[in-house]
Amino acid sequence: MREREKLSETAKLLQDRLTAFAAMDSDTQRAYLKQILDVIKASARKDILERLVEREYQERLVTAVEKTTQTDFIAEDTLISPWAGSATMVVVNLEGSILAAASYNTSNQTEDKTPFALAKATTAMHLYQARMFGGLHTVENMDYLARSGAQPLVDIFMGSGRHPIQAETTRLFFGSAGCIPKSDYVKDLLAGAYPSYDTQAGLFDNIFSDIATEYFAYPTVEIRPRPEPNALREMRWRN
Repeated sequence: MREREKLSETAKLLQDRLTAFAAMDSDTQRAYLKQILDVIKASARKDILERLVEREYQERLVTAVEKTTQTDFIAEDTLISPWAGSATMVVVNLEGSILAAASYNTSNQTEDKTPFALAKATTAMHLYQARMFGGLHTVENMDYLARSGAQPLVDIFMGSGRHPIQAETTRLFFGSAGCIPKSDYVKDLLAGAYPSYDTQAGLFDNIFSDIATEYFAYPTVEIRPRPEPNALREMRWRN
């Protein structure tokens, strides 16, 4: 019982900190960004976030993540199944409330990626409030975060939905982590980092998040193959 109480207290404290951060103006948020990312890194485990999610959003996110892991790419008239069976996503709204946190894992990955996913969703929310649009997809936004004290590849990584979605009176922000591609798919794509702050992992987290965000926004959309994303096509062409 005491252990469950501790988890609930930690969850409440985390949510209170996120809510307070979201209520700040964008300049104050920028000053506190590194601090809130440290809080997330220390306490945003999967078992903590499970105490905060809302059932409706949770069910939608679980379905969206599962659909995305089954979504093929079309590359040069070839159908490719890119995902290795591991992904974590978190959804927060403009007020900083944690609405959903889903993990899908049929691979051998054991690390809890939930803190990384929440950090990305929270950072995407801050970028939006600071009128830095495009989430964690752009070099400009990653430069902005670096100047704010959030060090790329240490405090923050690429892997958010490119755009938030509207939900009633708020907006929803998505963060993805641990979205692992199949090794036989990426072996001929890695001609170098793209863009400059990107890593292979961050690039695929970004791509996964965009697809899953669409499935989340439109729950009745069926699984369908999609053209290979531009960033991956360019990597292929450079080889």
